[in-house]
Amino acid sequence: MNYSAILMTLLFAYTYNSSAPDAVNVQQWPDFVEPVKPSPLGAEVTHYAKGNLHAPETNIITPSGFYSLCEDGTIRSVSATGETSVSVNVGGRPLGGAYASSESTKNVDVLYIAEVSKGILRIEVSLVKPPKPPKIELVSYLVTESSEPILYADDVAIGPSGLVYFSDASDLPVPLKKGSKVKRDTLGTSIQDGIRGKRSGKVLRFDPKSKETVVISRGIWFANGVAVGPKEEYLLVCETFAARVLKISLRDENYGEISVFASGVFPGYVDGLSISSTGKVHVAVPSPAPAAILFLSKVKPVWLNTVLRSLILTLPPFIKEVVYGCYVTLDLEGNVIETRVDESGDYANFVTSVEEHNDKIYLGSLKVDYIGVLDKYNI
Repeated sequence: MNYSAILMTLLFAYTYNSSAPDAVNVQQWPDFVEPVKPSPLGAEVTHYAKGNLHAPETNIITPSGFYSLCEDGTIRSVSATGETSVSVNVGGRPLGGAYASSESTKNVDVLYIAEVSKGILRIEVSLVKPPKPPKIELVSYLVTESSEPILYADDVAIGPSGLVYFSDASDLPVPLKKGSKVKRDTLGTSIQDGIRGKRSGKVLRFDPKSKETVVISRGIWFANGVAVGPKEEYLLVCETFAARVLKISLRDENYGEISVFASGVFPGYVDGLSISSTGKVHVAVPSPAPAAILFLSKVKPVWLNTVLRSLILTLPPFIKEVVYGCYVTLDLEGNVIETRVDESGDYANFVTSVEEHNDKIYLGSLKVDYIGVLDKYNI
């Protein structure tokens, strides 16, 4: 075997790959655990609006009903009977969003939407009959002071103050899927970001009054789901490829300071999260850790680990997606209350968001054509 040729290939991949990895120390790779306090997800999950949705990653609950954000660029209103209608088409991939109660009226729902490649959209959805055309405004696409672009707008949360908080997951732009003019390869780009190990994600704040966008915190390994804590004293943010939830202070004296809220308690990577009115933190776990990532996490020394990841980034996608559904519920101290798992993926698959409302749990997904719904009294 020509070991020198193999070494030269690895070094070439490391040197010339435009997305060359950072030197991730082995101790920085996440610790995955077997499900803590596991309960099965099974036939009690109702498949709501089945066949009428296209990968509804996030569901936004409002007083008038709720909206599903779909891969085909549509934001669809969903009726109590599971019927859907297109409220707006954003012409891209809406990943996360939030309802702006302070800006909405009885005739208009105001939504702030993270469209992955554009930035943050403010959308007015008419509630009158017949409905008026929606109003769409791009309100944040770069940092005001530095003009730094937002490349991977991911999730949105709005506090009682009306301030809009959102995540910019990575400094990698998200390309279109092959053959599509609308659908973006969000999953492929996220995997690339995870393998390279660069902590380029950040959390930002948009002020609807001043129209300014500022960075709150940086250095996050794929900044994903965002939720505002009680009294708007902190944010919770999913750091996907560290498999943990971060806590970011919104207090004046330590504004933007990051601490770890929950780590070493998840059976896989984390995606979206929410905080219920009852003080429960629901965290979506779309997939367990792929075997290739578990292998890389054990490779020493650091330079070899970095070179191997550089080689992987030059290869076509090869990590097999696992059919799997899971979410973890925590208390406000970060302690696990329960973990719900569907190992088969038949009832809940690739869960990306979890919302609690009126004694029901709503599950979003990047892979299915329905919303998973659980009645809390039957859990």
